[in-house]
Amino acid sequence: MLGFAIVAATIANANRGKGQRPYEVKDFMPDFEKLTKTQTTDEMIQFAEMMTMAMGGKDLRKKKK
Repeated sequence: MLGFAIVAATIANANRGKGQRPYEVKDFMPDFEKLTKTQTTDEMIQFAEMMTMAMGGKDLRKKKK
């Protein structure tokens, strides 16, 4: 990703207008810490159930009565 960000910053700077601030490589890097969200246990189980069903699997857990 760093390589793509360097190329993007170079192209953007070559085409920026006069008086416009220069772009930095970090302007083109995703901030993964902002994108991540801590999942709850229930959300993890729900996702696992969804993926299991999507791939044709079966839920082998005992059902609560």
